[in-house]
Amino acid sequence: MNFHGGQFHRENVSDFSVNIPELEFPLGFEEVIKDALLQVRKYPDIDGMNAKKSIAEYNDTEVDQIVLGNGATELIYLMSRALDIKRATIIQPTFTEYERALVQNNVDVKHYYLKPENDFKLDKDELVQHLIRTSSDLLVLCNPNNPTGTFIEMDTIEAILLRVKKSGLMLMIDESFMDFVSDYRFDQHRDRLNVLMKSHSILVIRSMTKNFMIPGIRLGYAIGSKKIISAMNKLKEPWSINGLALACIPFLLGQNNYLVDLRNWCQGEFCFMLSKLNEIEQLTVFESTTNFILFRLDMGSPKEFMSSIIKGGAYIRTCEDFEGLDHRYFRIALRNREENIKLIKLIMEAI
Repeated sequence: MNFHGGQFHRENVSDFSVNIPELEFPLGFEEVIKDALLQVRKYPDIDGMNAKKSIAEYNDTEVDQIVLGNGATELIYLMSRALDIKRATIIQPTFTEYERALVQNNVDVKHYYLKPENDFKLDKDELVQHLIRTSSDLLVLCNPNNPTGTFIEMDTIEAILLRVKKSGLMLMIDESFMDFVSDYRFDQHRDRLNVLMKSHSILVIRSMTKNFMIPGIRLGYAIGSKKIISAMNKLKEPWSINGLALACIPFLLGQNNYLVDLRNWCQGEFCFMLSKLNEIEQLTVFESTTNFILFRLDMGSPKEFMSSIIKGGAYIRTCEDFEGLDHRYFRIALRNREENIKLIKLIMEAI
């Protein structure tokens, strides 16, 4: 099993490794959960049709373009099993489960590396050449990317698809952190994706775990071209989404005001943390569009640095397990202002 954030459990230690915001639940959410608990003696909807209808309406698409997941990770593995993929390109560094899922299903995985000297920004011309040279039939893209926080504009994605269209390339986009992007316009983004899906093989995976702070419930969905979704639904196990999760979907999708507050909070804490980290000359700090920040320790021992942070009462995400990064790289998630100030102090003391 791959290493992930949120696995460090120690009392009186603030965990900055897990990308879950520190906000109140949307008003009325607890009542939804309580009502759903009264129904636990009943089987949940076997295929989550009512939840799918809510998702279809929210995304202005059709029910047969949707598949539900026990979190985004289940959908990554389901896609890898369901589709006939021979060779895939993964843009690195990124979430480690993409490669694990594909390799388990005998897919030949190729890496395209983003460069720290270019702030992990994508060069679309280089990527297109790589895709053609490797004859990749799947491109895996995390947007915004974990752990770098970089964001790829829709114009760039569309340009890549148009230039490799003859090869029959399929695109999988993991948008688990999209709701954290400060200037994100869901309606415009949704409409452009819906148009692209009519002429390209695209699967978009979305997590409801991080933006709505429910990692313990496990909830996500995917939208895609009908052929892709049909193949995935044929292999999907019945009752994989529990009754609590299904009850949450229509309620959470209606929380537009909460998502605005989420982005405002994220932008405020991000600007604060970025400015403080940039004042520390021993660090190289990378720009981000989401609720976490990647930095590199340029002086001193990373092991001693990490040990000092933990002794001070905080835990941050080490990044040597990400392809293309090493033990000098660390990722921190945004927490409340008091804890963020505490972490900055611990970093300065550790250095």
